[in-house]
Amino acid sequence: MLMIIITTTHQTVIYEFNANSNNIDGWGNWQGYSYLNTCGGIRYFGSTTHYYEISRIFLDLEPHSHFIVDAQFLSIDNYNQPYIEIDFMQQSYGSVKSSLASICGDSHVEYLLTISITLQHNRRTGWIYIKQNYGGLISLKLSIIKCQYECDGCIHAFCLQWKLHQYSFNQKYFTSSDGWTVQSQFYNYFACGGCQFLLFSQIKYYTQLPPHQDILIRFFKVDQYIIIVDYLYDKQTVSKNYFIEILIKNHHDPILQLNINTHIPSEQSKIRDFEVFYTQPEGEWRKFILGSDYAKILQEKKEISVTKQNLNLEKTYSVKFQNRIIFHTKFATPTRRFLYKATQ
Repeated sequence: MLMIIITTTHQTVIYEFNANSNNIDGWGNWQGYSYLNTCGGIRYFGSTTHYYEISRIFLDLEPHSHFIVDAQFLSIDNYNQPYIEIDFMQQSYGSVKSSLASICGDSHVEYLLTISITLQHNRRTGWIYIKQNYGGLISLKLSIIKCQYECDGCIHAFCLQWKLHQYSFNQKYFTSSDGWTVQSQFYNYFACGGCQFLLFSQIKYYTQLPPHQDILIRFFKVDQYIIIVDYLYDKQTVSKNYFIEILIKNHHDPILQLNINTHIPSEQSKIRDFEVFYTQPEGEWRKFILGSDYAKILQEKKEISVTKQNLNLEKTYSVKFQNRIIFHTKFATPTRRFLYKATQ
């Protein structure tokens, strides 16, 4: 059994829904089956006579590592557990149910269901899809666990070195495609609040990057078709779907060019939420980490340590971040002067 243990220090509530507000607040309503109704004084968004499907997208999220969803549902005429997806992935969850006797519908018992979901999630867009027979959503709270140290993204263990360069196709409906050569073909999915995906068999991307060392490309793909991501120096074949990450090591060219096409030209793939991150050249981010206020914070938290070692018969200090050696130096105090000399 997988257990996720997290600290709540950076937990932030980003969205709350309550049916008592009489506002569906951006939730999509499949076939119009859902509506605001009352059962025995309990306000809910759903249906008493039919199954219902609702969905909502959340955009421009702060950098984070986890989603936490807390929700309460009404189940009418017996126990009908809701089916829940986040980013098209079915979620398992723990729930607490309590009987309400028969307060609406026919003579069967109604139930209140309280659920909680915690999952790893570090995309700047996310969506929730809910399906249930006879009942509805009473309330929902969405929280995130923010990245530490104001990182641009919770990327790997050492997130401070990664900088966001560009974010494309990240709105509910696409209005621009800076740097892209595409045909304007789109596909809408209800399960992401009716959001759009870019439909393509071949697309091209061009951008100029600041001085950098590594590149990380991330996007969300929603089909089983194989695509080829060609970045001139090499190429990668992507056969899976959902969240895709491609790491390009030691990319020193100031220009990044991508040619992305489906393996079979007659097929059309679907993507959205395209991100490009980069790392600064090694000397630059060393200076940033220990030559700023973060150095003191990280040392106090014992996440950066400086230990004496003997390398090449010289007295040397090993600088570690979260138990990972990031460089060696002859100087033991992490000051700006120390950094300047350590990175020569």
